[in-house]
Amino acid sequence: MKKIFTIVLAFAILVPIAATSALNPTPSPIRATEIMVPIAKGKVISLQDLAYIKAGDYEKVTGKKMSFLKKMQFKVAQRKLRNSINEDGTLSNKKLEKAFRDEMSGTTGFHIGGFALGFFLFVIGMGLKAQRSKPVTGIKAMVGETALTLDELNPSGRVRMNGEIWNAVSISGMVNTGEPVRVKEVKNLTLYVEHLNAL
Repeated sequence: MKKIFTIVLAFAILVPIAATSALNPTPSPIRATEIMVPIAKGKVISLQDLAYIKAGDYEKVTGKKMSFLKKMQFKVAQRKLRNSINEDGTLSNKKLEKAFRDEMSGTTGFHIGGFALGFFLFVIGMGLKAQRSKPVTGIKAMVGETALTLDELNPSGRVRMNGEIWNAVSISGMVNTGEPVRVKEVKNLTLYVEHLNAL
């Protein structure tokens, strides 16, 4: 009985593992000779060849002269590239291998659906922000603003607000010329104001 139970248990554990490995086979390693890199208009070179080409030969192939600094940068980049290629010609750099696999499968970092969703959410957010913000024009925008008296308000006179002259009525008593007032209400193109120091 124990033998049957052990066999069934082993079977229950090993079958899913075998099925998973059959569905997701380990991809074969990518060789540096399979990856072609454009280096000039209409000219490509394998990653393997790029790792070992001399700077002078590179200049001849591309038809462009490199400065001393560019040659040094080229050699440093070649050294890094050679370090990411195994002796058998396969890639040892997982990021480089993943980038090549993504490029070959058509999977890139940009997805139109993701872009559209992000743009749509941005537009909705801006719309909600505009709905919540204080009006910046009209009568509602004037309430709470400050103005400067041009005449003595006892109780009526004129004030200047945002460069415009308005008729005004003081609701907090007499206000002298040149003093700041706060708009409390607007009716029939007349501002009802109070002294700025009034509570």
